[in-house]
Amino acid sequence: MSTNTTDRPTVVMQNDRLAVDVPGQRIYELKDPDTEGKWYFVLTDQIGVSFDRNDSNQVNGMRLYQAGYTFKLPRISDVD
Repeated sequence: MSTNTTDRPTVVMQNDRLAVDVPGQRIYELKDPDTEGKWYFVLTDQIGVSFDRNDSNQVNGMRLYQAGYTFKLPRISDVD
């Protein structure tokens, strides 16, 4: 079950895997990225994410791919 108290997905580590914590749902572990840089959910190949990077190669956003739609999610904070 998700422990995310925000209204936006957050990226976390779970079971030594990168994962996405979706508010009100669960934490979805990700498979390794494909050749296009998309990380698909372990539970389904129908949902995936990719990470946007700035000129310094720092992640500054995430794109969520589901049902033919792409949702662009800018990074809103850094975790220390």
